[in-house]
Amino acid sequence: MDPPKFSLTPQQLTVTANIAKVRADGLAFKFMVGPCNWVGAGLGVQLTDVKVVYKARPMLSFENGACRLEWNGDPNGVSVAIGDLNIIGVQNDLDKLAKDAVREALNFALDAAFGTALRSEVQHVVVQTCGNSGKR
Repeated sequence: MDPPKFSLTPQQLTVTANIAKVRADGLAFKFMVGPCNWVGAGLGVQLTDVKVVYKARPMLSFENGACRLEWNGDPNGVSVAIGDLNIIGVQNDLDKLAKDAVREALNFALDAAFGTALRSEVQHVVVQTCGNSGKR
């Protein structure tokens, strides 16, 4: 995974992460079909050129000497793009069907986890910088 890139404008915070290759071997087996004759197969998935983009709108204000951090719900979320997906050990025509399903599953899983982690880290920086009086 490349180091994430951060962009902060008055409109939004954007975090972009590029992952060149992800490979997961889920199942592998080997068995003997006759004397000294082994057959093996495996099942897994390989993704290449994966791009994860998180967009959010943190709003920091200063009132009565205290910081206040709020999050606008629009935009706020993760978007995953997959360059190529290959299911290892099965017919390649299943790859096309699985690509959209895997992308949507990653969007759903990362939307909660990545956003929550990033918000927590931004909140931590605000509290360290401004003190506990502005924590919300």
